Amino acid sequence: MAYLGNERAVVQVPATSETNIKVGGRFAYALWASVYAVKQVDVRNRVLVLFDYFKSRVFGRDISQF
Repeated sequence: MAYLGNERAVVQVPATSETNIKVGGRFAYALWASVYAVKQVDVRNRVLVLFDYFKSRVFGRDISQF
């Protein structure tokens, strides 16, 4: 799994010993984001990650300089 930016990712999952399933685009991003959120150990961290996804989706990324 690799996040490429702009809500895009690529995913390669081994299906059998000889073949791999390769997926890209927004579906792969949704898969990447869900796996990233689920792999958080603490429930508080999961909530914070999901809230950050929601916040950046609604308000956009903060690119201001200090």
